[in-house]
Amino acid sequence: MLLFINQYSARIFQVLWRNFLLLHVFLPALKFFSLAVYSPCKIDLIEQCIIIRINSFIEIDMTDISKTKIDYDFAVIGAGISGAIAFYNLSKNGFSCIIIDKTDKSIPYLLCKLVCEHDFPFMPDIPKDNLDVFVRDHWTSIYASRNIEALVDGKEFNAPLGKLADEYQLIQWYLDKGKEHGGKIQCNQLVSEVKILKDNALLTLQKPDNSEVEVEIEKIRAKAVILATGASGIKLQQDLGFEIPTIMNSISATFKCDPVLIEQNIPADYIFRLHPQISLEGMLWLNRARDYFNIGYVSKESPKEMGIKFLRILQNYEPIKQYFKGIERTLETLTVDDFHYRKCTKYPIDSKVSDRVVVIGDSAGLLYPLYLEGVIGAAASAKIASEVLFELNNNKSSFNSQDLKKYEHILSARLLNSYFKMGKISDEMFFRGNEKPPFTIWDAYLNAINELQQLRKNIWTAYRCQDLGNYPEENDLWCGEQIYKHLPLSKKVSLMPFFLKFKFIK
Repeated sequence: MLLFINQYSARIFQVLWRNFLLLHVFLPALKFFSLAVYSPCKIDLIEQCIIIRINSFIEIDMTDISKTKIDYDFAVIGAGISGAIAFYNLSKNGFSCIIIDKTDKSIPYLLCKLVCEHDFPFMPDIPKDNLDVFVRDHWTSIYASRNIEALVDGKEFNAPLGKLADEYQLIQWYLDKGKEHGGKIQCNQLVSEVKILKDNALLTLQKPDNSEVEVEIEKIRAKAVILATGASGIKLQQDLGFEIPTIMNSISATFKCDPVLIEQNIPADYIFRLHPQISLEGMLWLNRARDYFNIGYVSKESPKEMGIKFLRILQNYEPIKQYFKGIERTLETLTVDDFHYRKCTKYPIDSKVSDRVVVIGDSAGLLYPLYLEGVIGAAASAKIASEVLFELNNNKSSFNSQDLKKYEHILSARLLNSYFKMGKISDEMFFRGNEKPPFTIWDAYLNAINELQQLRKNIWTAYRCQDLGNYPEENDLWCGEQIYKHLPLSKKVSLMPFFLKFKFIK
């Protein structure tokens, strides 16, 4: 009680002094001057009404003192795919939710994203026949190296590998639906600080500004925070005590083209190429939509270095020249300013929760390690985190880190301990930094794909697996055996210990 009085003593004194004046000064004076006008009966009635009003003042004021106002049940920071899905899930289930992003999410852009069939169990309610969002069925993937190409075609097994989605439309669908359920979207605002207090999380919002001084515009309180800022929210993530996943740079370009020419010139819906002169850490990739396609690559090089190299690749790399026939803008007129520069993350961080904070999506490094497939980690972590949060809320949790660890346990069981584990093995296998020449194992993999229908079916199964918690790891281990068989004899001897390590991995 003493602590309570010390904390609010000034406010209590103000309330008591105001009501002392009302009871002992104003009310007697009113009664005295009213004798000349009203009967004693009417004066008693006036007195009762005033006392009732005074009591209501006291009750309201004491309520304000004893309880800090919560503006929202949950605040989501970052309106990418993971943030938008979490925002929708929480709003749909009746919780007050705000999503905050430092950019203007209303500005359309063209970026085609791979959505595997195994992503859909984590993408609630969105219709797969929505042609604004899902611009193409994903039937074909080409895996390539410097000299070899291998095709996986869903038609061979009578079902597609997934969809190609317009990222802007995908995010917008979840934001719009979340807003329809009562959620609030707040764009062009930067969350510069999150303070974790005893009863809530206090967020400070500012207008993003290039100047050194940023003007605070608002503070809001929420029961818990979902951090979904991707690779762009490093400072806030570090301030909250979380580790940072491996950061890589990504560069891409978008080309509009007649749909007929896209079908003629680009041989697959998704193309993944490893080439040592392009990048030793990532891939050259291409996704095709209906009337545009995106091409880019991932590396640890600086954005400036990547811009110069990418321009040279687009204008001179022979295997991709056919893709650009009939594009609206010729390659000769391109400059480095026409490219899109982003950061991406790799390898999940160990701890994804602290008191009142959950980290999801790219912020937690939840991209599939080999292909840097981002939708699966974004969607799975968003769905699992939001379900855990509204369960804890209904159980009157204080959202401490111990309670929030349920999110980590479910995420590990449904994704990280199975599908992602095998992806990490593949990543280590194909991106061996000391391999001479680079990507020898990758070439053996491509040769095995071309030769073995069962291997192609295993890849098709991986795209379509609806329960990644029970992902068939034996398929990947069998694949490793086939890769080893397709290695040159000299490589089999030197790489035998490496392959044996993965064969008996648990």
